[in-house]
Amino acid sequence: MDWLNLLIGGFCGGLILFFWNGMAWMGLPHHHGDFDSLPNRSDFESAIDAVPRRSVFYSVPHFKEFEGGMKNQDYVNRMKKGPNAIVVITDPQDSSMGPAFTRALVLDFFEALGLALALAFFLPALGDRLTVRLVLFLGLAVFASFPVLANLSNWMGFPWRFAFTSTFDKCVGYLLVALAFYLLGTGAPQ
Repeated sequence: MDWLNLLIGGFCGGLILFFWNGMAWMGLPHHHGDFDSLPNRSDFESAIDAVPRRSVFYSVPHFKEFEGGMKNQDYVNRMKKGPNAIVVITDPQDSSMGPAFTRALVLDFFEALGLALALAFFLPALGDRLTVRLVLFLGLAVFASFPVLANLSNWMGFPWRFAFTSTFDKCVGYLLVALAFYLLGTGAPQ
């Protein structure tokens, strides 16, 4: 296994994922429908001004507000009645663009290095053809992304559209990385 080749491929793949993710989220319109604005934002902002400035999920309603928790019939009825919400409060320092972009870049490098290692493991058995790389990476994208996002939709009420559009992004990103790895010879059997 050529570790330098894997590291170079992981670095290049990380850059590709970083730029693709940025373009998918900020430049292309397919995520615009994943988020919506509140009808009266000022009331909501007044309510969250009282919470600590740290990254946390809030659930409305929350089972701790009811004696007996999830078994409390008033809680069960309130959940059935709705509306129910998961609110994400972010610490302004956690969501500022500089640190967030830096963390994203590091995570993308780590992800691409994992792809390079997977490729080095699977290619000797599958054969080093571009179609093999594309199918392998497409499968990895779907299996790595969709179950996680679908569980967020299933259990936390995230819109299903978000699960599908984000999985689509992962598939395109991984296909771009597969192509780059092919051109660089990353993961090619020795």
